Amino acid sequence: MRSALLAGSAAATLLLAASHVEGVALETVARSAQRWAERTHRMPWVVPGEVDHGSLSLAGSTAVERHEARATTLETIPIPGGPVVAIAEREGELVLGAFDGGAWRVAAGRREPVSMGIDERINDLAFSADGTRWAATAGGAFRVPRAGTPVRLASGAFQAVAIWKNTAWFASPRGLSNVDGRGFLTRGREQGFAADSPGALADCGPRLCIGALDGLWQWDGSTATRLGADTGSLPSDWVTAIAFGSNTLWAGTFDAGLAQLHPTHRRLALSDGLPEARVQPHALVVGAKATWAGTPQGILELRDDSAALASEGLPSREVTALALAHAGGLWMGYADGAARIRIEEVSP
Repeated sequence: MRSALLAGSAAATLLLAASHVEGVALETVARSAQRWAERTHRMPWVVPGEVDHGSLSLAGSTAVERHEARATTLETIPIPGGPVVAIAEREGELVLGAFDGGAWRVAAGRREPVSMGIDERINDLAFSADGTRWAATAGGAFRVPRAGTPVRLASGAFQAVAIWKNTAWFASPRGLSNVDGRGFLTRGREQGFAADSPGALADCGPRLCIGALDGLWQWDGSTATRLGADTGSLPSDWVTAIAFGSNTLWAGTFDAGLAQLHPTHRRLALSDGLPEARVQPHALVVGAKATWAGTPQGILELRDDSAALASEGLPSREVTALALAHAGGLWMGYADGAARIRIEEVSP
């Protein structure tokens, strides 16, 4: 199998196999990945192929048992310009962001997407409590009101957006930005925020959690503290996804597994029995009874001390985004759009 190695920076590499997966030419996906590298200096997702994760043995790691899980696809929404890399839902309105196809609204009871009219190179999406939509794109940070014209808040590439304390926060290679009465403010190294290329955000209650190339940062509004592999908190520093829910905090890494950081601490890697160690950006969800992570090989389900990798029954094993669905189950992004799916544990 012929392979090509693409690099967006010294740390951002992606191994792509030159074949076809789920009917999608990987050469086409490779070109999209290269465009992401050029505009964000990091890789968003990995195409399944001959990827060697290596073997990690971590002090403090937790052995996991395997359980069987199966997936059922409940509905699909085709989106042009895929893959879908961002998903947000609020009160019956679903917003999907395609890698090169813009942001699309899907109203309740309708399956026909409507373009939101912003930069087409979507990286992340979020809703605030009043229904305002926020978008992080390769061409700027946007506010999209429920009625009216979208507003570009700042230019440049932004990787992530999240609502924390009723304020929209954006991550970019320049640092951490937010919108307040003074305008659009960015904090970087010169302002005391030292995270290396932040690319993931999550509302973690009293703190905003930020995933970066050098670990997981926690911001309290004035100061930031770092958790990393060198502190024993993470299996690897490159944090691609963060999820907080049910008083539980998880972080996913580019190729070394996951870490639960609250209320208990454990790290899970391949050497602990984890069936897949690569977590895609914006593809980590905490539910009431399980945690799910989107990977290049399917959806990883974590329940207590066991793990399963569900791929059969999915519209594609390459999962490029993940979110809880209000109607039940999960929304997943993939090359041709989005799908609502259900993951069920198979009894032995």
